[in-house]
Parts: sequence; structure tokens; C-alpha cells
Amino acid sequence: HADDVARVEIRYCSVDNRVNDHDNHSPINLEALNTDGFDVSGRDIYIHDSSVWNQDDCFTIVPTTGSGINSQCTENVLVEDVYASGLG
Repeated sequence: HADDVARVEIRYCSVDNRVNDHDNHSPINLEALNTDGFDVSGRDIYIHDSSVWNQDDCFTIVPTTGSGINSQCTENVLVEDVYASGLG
């Protein structure tokens, strides 16, 4: 989890949350349920040339504050050239 960051680049990174080496979301791999891949908040975030295999959200972009309706927004996020396989 990268919380309230500024000017961050994530590249050539792999997140692999599977129980076995099968490339499917079978019941056995559901043991990895609720595992986010990249979970970021802040501004000027660039994620590229990376991969995520999990049983939840591959990329979670959240507010920088969790205070609700007036939360400060995350802004200027670019995600490109990624392999993503998740259920969220």
C-alpha cells in the first residue's frame, strides 16, 4: 500500500498472489481472496510494465484521506502496459 505519495513511478514489478502455478481463478486459488495488487493514493503516480495476478482488485486507487464525502482525491494516475488478472 502506497499511501499519500507524490511523484512515484512503479515499474517492472510483479504481484503474484496465487496458491499454485495454474493460470486460472479456480476454487483452490480463491484462498488468496481479498488480496489487492497495487493499492495507491496521492498524486502523480505512474505504474507501468508490471503484472498482477490476484483474487481481488488489481489496481486500487483510493482517496488520500478516508474521511468520507470531503475526502481529498487521488489525482494524475497513469497505469499502462500491464498484465492484470483479478476478480475485483
